[in-house]
Formats: sequence, structure tokens, C-alpha cells
Amino acid sequence: MPRFSHAPVIHTLAQVVFTQVLPLVERIPEIQGRFIKAGYPHYVKQQLMNLAINISPQINAAGNRVAMSDRFQFLHRSRTRVAWVTSNSIVFATSEYEDYERFAEDLTKVLEAVFTGSGGVTEGALIQRVGLRYTDRVVPAQGDTIEEYVVPGLVGFSFSDVSILPNSPRTLQVVSSATTGLGQLIVRSVSMPGPQVLPPDIADSPLTFRICTPDGEKLHQTYAATRPGLTLDFDHFADFQNEATNVELTEENVLRILDSLHSVLSEAFASATTPHARAKWQTKAEAGETIPNDKVNNAVAKSARE
Repeated sequence: MPRFSHAPVIHTLAQVVFTQVLPLVERIPEIQGRFIKAGYPHYVKQQLMNLAINISPQINAAGNRVAMSDRFQFLHRSRTRVAWVTSNSIVFATSEYEDYERFAEDLTKVLEAVFTGSGGVTEGALIQRVGLRYTDRVVPAQGDTIEEYVVPGLVGFSFSDVSILPNSPRTLQVVSSATTGLGQLIVRSVSMPGPQVLPPDIADSPLTFRICTPDGEKLHQTYAATRPGLTLDFDHFADFQNEATNVELTEENVLRILDSLHSVLSEAFASATTPHARAKWQTKAEAGETIPNDKVNNAVAKSARE
């Protein structure tokens, strides 16, 4: 299958949430050892603040509660891959996405590090949620406009016929959601003043990344503001908390669910971008020869994000 030589993807994330496994935290030293062998030598223990808001109308009801929990971060030596582990979740993210097969291989190594290092304490735990999220930074080629790359519903209000200050900063955030056969699909387009290109909720990612342009440039994230663009965020997740059938936490089940989520995300990406954009991103055959534009569009329509 073809894939883009100048792909706009800058951040890809997989999340697995499961029933609480408190002994998992006690096994972090063994898990860290597995991560070190897998190429993740950088370790940080973090604390998360969890806010529980009480919406009960009762006068004597307990107020809002703030609880702290531990999260353990394992950063790859390349600083392009990272994993987070808590007592009820595993998250993997990369800023060096090649294709889904490579992503699944990297995620498998993370799951193996946790499951093997934990000594079997996760056996019997149940999956509550699985999510897959792609973040793309769409930067037009020199002389092009963003409207030539994404469909109209994602570019926001143009302000072209409105009296606004010249060169004034503009902020854009469009959010659309729908229910799929697996769960919930959320598509966001985001544009903020300054160098920030990741959505606000993942803007603190420790990963380094580069933004590919259709001109062949690879912009370091620090210089993102030098080339205006639009961030597209595709988030597809399946919730199993209220399912009648229990889904056990196993490597096979996680990968099977993610594969199904990925198929729908490919359709969403194809629907959000234009034939002009896909041609500019230069889909190439495995041999390295450029495919004609008509074949590019047909291939992308079948599998937009390999």
C-alpha cells in the first residue's frame, strides 16, 4: 500500500484504561527494568491531580474533592516515543510515525514491558476503554492556502469581509463528534497564535517532533510559527465499562480493538483532506516512484493512513 513521503502526522497516541490494579504500582522497579532494555532509559515519577465535582442538589452533600495519583513516565532515548503507566492505564505516544504496522510493533513492546515486568498482576483485569488518536499539522506549500488542503467545515470563519485589525492573532477551534459502530469519533481543527501546534490537552508532551511541509522541509517544532498551518486532531475511542461482555486485558485484545479503531480513523482522514493535499504530500510506491495523482486519490480513499 502507498504512503505519504511528506506525511502531516506529528503525534500519535494509544490509550488503554482498565480496572484498578493496585499491585501494578509496586512492580514499577521491575517494569522500569524492562523499559530500559527496550530503549526507554529516561524515567520520571509524576503526580496527577484528579478533580471530582459534586453536582448533587442536596444541601448537605459532600463538596468537590481533589485526589492525587501517581503516573510513571518512560521516555525513549530518541525522545520520539514515550509511555505512561498508572494503576489503571497504559498510554503510548510517538512523534515518529511511519505507518500503523510500525506503530503497533512499538506499542507491543510497551505492553510486553508492562505485562512481563508486572509479574502477572494484571491478569484478570478488564479493559474499560481503548483509544487511538492522530494529530496532524497541515502546512500549505508556498503559494497555497489552507482551504486547498482541508474541507470547508474545518477551516472556521474567514473574517474576509469583516473589519478586523490587520495581522491580528486568530484562534480557531472546531469540534465535531459522532457515534461509530465501535464508540465515539471526535474530529477537531485547532489554530492558535504563536508556536503551539499540539492541542492544549497534549501540549505538554515531552516528545520532540518535526513538521513536514509539501515543499520537503522538516520544521523543528520551535519554528512552527514561521509557517502558518492548521492542526487536525482525530480521536476514536471505544468504551467497555457498561458492556455486558467482559473484555480481558490482554495484548491480543488491545491490538484487535486498536486495529478496528484505526480503520475508521483512516476514513475520517480521507474525508477531512482534499485530493490536492494528498497529491502535495506525495504518496509513493514501495519502490520510491511517485504515483500519478489519480491513483494517489484512489489509494488514499481506501486507506488514508496506513
